[in-house]
Amino acid sequence: MTTETVKKFVAPLFGFDWQGTEVQLIDGLWIRSLAHEPILEQHGNVLSDWDVTHCKRVNHWLCLELPRNSALGEAEIRNLFLLALWTHKPTQTLLAYCFQTEPAGKVTRLLDRVTREPGADSEVTDEDLKIVASYLLVLKALATDSPRAKASLLLTLHGRTAHSWQVAFVCLAAAMESALTYFGKGEGQITERLARAYVAIVNPSIEKRKEVHAEFKRLYGVRSKIVHEAAYRREDSQENLDDLVKLTDLIRDLWKAACSNDEIRQYIEGKNSFRQGVLQKRKGLLENPDRHCCLVSNGEVQTKVGG
Repeated sequence: MTTETVKKFVAPLFGFDWQGTEVQLIDGLWIRSLAHEPILEQHGNVLSDWDVTHCKRVNHWLCLELPRNSALGEAEIRNLFLLALWTHKPTQTLLAYCFQTEPAGKVTRLLDRVTREPGADSEVTDEDLKIVASYLLVLKALATDSPRAKASLLLTLHGRTAHSWQVAFVCLAAAMESALTYFGKGEGQITERLARAYVAIVNPSIEKRKEVHAEFKRLYGVRSKIVHEAAYRREDSQENLDDLVKLTDLIRDLWKAACSNDEIRQYIEGKNSFRQGVLQKRKGLLENPDRHCCLVSNGEVQTKVGG
């Protein structure tokens, strides 16, 4: 591709502790150790002294070559990289600026930044980046090919950048619903339907299925309290943040499963009938709204009429 058909962008990676010098993640996207002086001089008229000092401390840059006919924009690819990295593991990495270098263009200050999680590690290894690259390939395909999956990814990103725990919680719950939901005979019991679908898709160990099922329902109930105006009763700030972390872990496991299993990726992309077929095979389909369903230790389903 010629420079006339390609735009080039670079973004300094803050909190990114990697010992390598260059790696290609996907077509057109690299992490590189760059000489920062030409970049900062090119955009010096719009950068403050503080901006320049801050950027000079960075050792690695995210580098993007974007064809003009790309299905995704540079901001979308940047955000998919952050989601792929976050899906693999929590890190200290954030992006605060993006510079268009060819043709010489604007500087974008990135105010919506992924929230750092407790215990997040700044160190990133070569093996980490191999996994991130494989996840990024899947997430990029999902965002390109499936409007529903793209909506779920966008809601996940909004949940990860929100400043309010309530906004973050609702966005993450909506992302989960978008990725999991289906319409069928049990459509009146959304919490049970989503909880069973989650367990079937993420497929935790047999010993943990009942626990994960119950925890999903409890956390989705927190979402309901926020939406239906009862969140003000939750006055324990630490409890609110702890529940947000637990929901974050659930949706991370969902995207990790999607990035590692073709059937799950196809489920998230798929239409209603395909989703039902996958859940039926995995024993996660809620088929009768008149019955109360629960999971037992072997992953089979028991039903109790009434109650």
